[in-house]
Amino acid sequence: PAVCYLYPEEGRFGNNPPNMEKWYFDVGAGYCGPFLWGGCGGNRNTFDNCTSCMAYCTHHPDPRGVCRDA
Repeated sequence: PAVCYLYPEEGRFGNNPPNMEKWYFDVGAGYCGPFLWGGCGGNRNTFDNCTSCMAYCTHHPDPRGVCRDA
């Protein structure tokens, strides 16, 4: 999906620095990685966990098996 080609955007919540771990698909690497998200804004290449990121962006038959958050 096109959303998986977007660079991760950290977003913001007021003046607070990003502090929530989210996951994005790294199209160059072919897998999902963590980044810090601010709570508002950003783009749709932002997932709550690795498993949902891999399932959406790769359609891997066992996304939980390739994720560290499983």
